[in-house]
Amino acid sequence: MILENTFTNISEMVDHIFPVLKYVKQLVLRIYWPSIDWIDKLEIPLMFISGLWDELVPADHMQRLF
Repeated sequence: MILENTFTNISEMVDHIFPVLKYVKQLVLRIYWPSIDWIDKLEIPLMFISGLWDELVPADHMQRLF
């Protein structure tokens, strides 16, 4: 599986993109997509491709998934 600039979960992406929503996001957030929780359960080869200057997904998300 190839993972390219993937986020750890939607909640952390909201914190990064819309920091003002940090305290109310739980009221409106309907999806979680917990990649960080699933990644260690995969039993297939993984290739991580990350750009340090990605404008949307912080580089530390990919580093934590790796």
